[in-house]
Amino acid sequence: MSEKTDTKKEPVVPMDTYPKLFVECGEPFTQGAYIYVDQFEILFGRVGTNSKPDIAFSNAFVSRRHFAIQYCSGQASIVDLNSKHGTKVNGRPLTPHLPFTLKHGDIISAANETVVLHFSSLDLDQTLDFQPISHEMIQCNGTSLPFTMDEIKQTVTYKKQTCTLSDKEFLFFYKLAHSLNEFVLKTDIKKEVWPERELLEDGVPDVHAEELNALVYRMRRKLHNDFTIEVIRGKGYILHLNE
Repeated sequence: MSEKTDTKKEPVVPMDTYPKLFVECGEPFTQGAYIYVDQFEILFGRVGTNSKPDIAFSNAFVSRRHFAIQYCSGQASIVDLNSKHGTKVNGRPLTPHLPFTLKHGDIISAANETVVLHFSSLDLDQTLDFQPISHEMIQCNGTSLPFTMDEIKQTVTYKKQTCTLSDKEFLFFYKLAHSLNEFVLKTDIKKEVWPERELLEDGVPDVHAEELNALVYRMRRKLHNDFTIEVIRGKGYILHLNE
């Protein structure tokens, strides 16, 4: 008498239920492309003679083995693999080889922000319908102004033109935009943009003047047609809207 064979198969998990990484930038991927986090470990890096990562970027700032994303029991985490130019989550540098647990909406940037990815734990249909709570119309004296900011995508939209900002550029703009045409202290900018920095005796993050100047320079180049950043020497900044 022959034995019965158990033909029961493992249930198939729909792909859309896995977490995803939406690409903001990262050649050769186009903006809006997405990568499923559907295996225990996915290696991100750049193709080399002895290196073939699961997800390959072409920018030379990306290390051969830059970072990995691990997925187990419904939870995703990211670990920097001691890359040359580092990996950040929400603007904060990762410690090499120390896993960091990801949550919905986290922004991953790598290699001097030549790679920017948004982590989503929603299924695809939910993601397409999702309107981030941080998408807001700025108000001044009770009147809505004609530009919006999206904290998840780190974008500013004005006159149907959308500008994508880096982590610190967005934090800088966000702080100034909520005090449009009003003076904002330099110390408040340092606290808002560099919260990860060591604090000096006065409780202000240790940020050099060159870093602030470079940030303002980049912002002026990106937003010069729509906004003006006025510098009050040694004291702070004022953001003006060019109407």
